Amino acid sequence: MNDYDGGPDFEHVYQKNNELIGYVNAMDLMIHVNSAKFRSSTPKHPEKKKELEQLANSLNENDNPVLMLVKLKE
Repeated sequence: MNDYDGGPDFEHVYQKNNELIGYVNAMDLMIHVNSAKFRSSTPKHPEKKKELEQLANSLNENDNPVLMLVKLKE
């Protein structure tokens, strides 16, 4: 579960040490941001939730997937 910004759950495709790389399709991100689950979420960083919403609203359903880079706490 993504409690950082309320974004979609993260499934990585590559891992090196404490860094994970994954992606989410543009359409899937747009659907998630417009869902009731996202709208009612209370993330740890509300300002990042607003940034994610702005990103999703700037996407087109035919855009390339969005790359996600995650660095885990040590």
